[in-house]
Parts: sequence; C-alpha cells; structure tokens
Amino acid sequence: MATSQTSWQPGRSPNPGGRPRVVGLVREMAQADTPEAYERVRSAMREAERETVRLAAALAILRMAGIPMGSTSSDGESLLPTMPQPQPPSPIPTSSLLTLVKLPSPSSGGAGS
Repeated sequence: MATSQTSWQPGRSPNPGGRPRVVGLVREMAQADTPEAYERVRSAMREAERETVRLAAALAILRMAGIPMGSTSSDGESLLPTMPQPQPPSPIPTSSLLTLVKLPSPSSGGAGS
C-alpha cells in the first residue's frame, strides 16, 4: 500500500516541535487553581438551593476524579446519580383560568345577557 505525503513516515514525528508551550502554561495555571476550584464545586454540591446545581456539581467532581460518564460498578449499578424526572404541571380548573383572564364564566351567559 502506497503512503501519501500526509501519512506518518516511520521514524518521523508527526509533531517535531512538540506540544506548544502555551498549552503547558495554561495547564500549569489550571493545576494551581485546582484546589480552589474543587472546593467551590464541592460547596455548590452541598449547599446550592437548586437540585440541578447540586447534581451538576456532583457530576463535575466525578469528572475531576476521572470517573467517566456512564460508568457502572462491578454489580452493574450505575456509579452516577440519576437526574430527578420533572413532574407534569397540575391541571388548572377552568373556573380559575376564567378568573385569571377576567372573562365571564360560561354559566353567567356572557356579556350580552
């Protein structure tokens, strides 16, 4: 099979200059801030009022720990919390709707009575 000019050649690095220095600097800065970032996420997980914020923070901590999304334990149980399912809204009685929009109720005969 013929090799093209864009394929890797044996014994030659596809990136002879190595990783750009900027990436390394950004990584170093991020690692320096990691303890503070972890504490803020941990605080949100424990103290946020909204369940969705607490869940998002818990998932972020799992990602920080290197637990991939969709991981399962040895017994097949998911290691990740499940998101609560939203409840459908309760139906509003017609009489309440008519009061909200200031319309006469059907039993009052309407405006022409």
